[in-house]
Amino acid sequence: MATAKSILDQPLSNIVTYNPMCASLDTTLEELLEQVYMVGFHHWPVVDDDRHVAGIISDEDVVRTAAAHEAANMSGRFRKSGAPVCVSEFMSKRVYTISYDTDVAAALQMILDKGVNSLPVTEDERLSAMVTSTDFLREFSYSEDETCKAPVKTYVDLTPVQVPFDASIEEVKFTCEAHGVIYAVVMNGDCPLGVVSRRDIRRAKSRDLARVMYLKEDPKLIRATDIIRESHSILPTDTLHTAAQTLHNMQLQALVVANRQNDLVGILTQEHILQAML
Repeated sequence: MATAKSILDQPLSNIVTYNPMCASLDTTLEELLEQVYMVGFHHWPVVDDDRHVAGIISDEDVVRTAAAHEAANMSGRFRKSGAPVCVSEFMSKRVYTISYDTDVAAALQMILDKGVNSLPVTEDERLSAMVTSTDFLREFSYSEDETCKAPVKTYVDLTPVQVPFDASIEEVKFTCEAHGVIYAVVMNGDCPLGVVSRRDIRRAKSRDLARVMYLKEDPKLIRATDIIRESHSILPTDTLHTAAQTLHNMQLQALVVANRQNDLVGILTQEHILQAML
């Protein structure tokens, strides 16, 4: 079983995800929106015919672009016209890539410094794999290093943004943006119900867009409590190892930290754990 130290010392090839899902330059917005909606994909490297990395797309790019077209009453363009919206029209051309020679610690530091969740790994300038924050979290969740034994309270954010359970997801998004954060604790009075992230909001919006565009339904008012995927909390005295296992197993990005009376103490995020690994 790997230790946290060996995670940083081993070759990058031991950690990466091979044969990642990717998009081509002519992949359509409709196709990516369906993947966000049905499968929950978060990022796609965009490659040309020779698998050179030409750009990258996030679920945020997909939802934002789809929402803009829907707002302009252009959704029919995705399905009926001869000019669908292609990835090349809205992808980010600024891509941070690494190679298999990149030091594992350097790759992790780049993820944290650049505020990204994934890095394409190239070999001979062609896409070969991806390394993601989830890959590092998975490795840490298997670890037995001393860092894993550290109590959660050492790393917890004690002043997280809080939103009421009946706030709309647009209100939650605005609140997060106003405070420059990506997570908010959903509260029912003094009781924490769970943590929502901007990624959770994007997925909820993609589902609502899909209903509007494909099923011709009216948009729904989605509230914060509707998108809490798991109502789960950990104690301040729990270990980082326990927290990492919970995040990884439940596919969460953050956890409520509460005392035994269920009073809010703060939140622990995957970024806190990744930083602790360095």
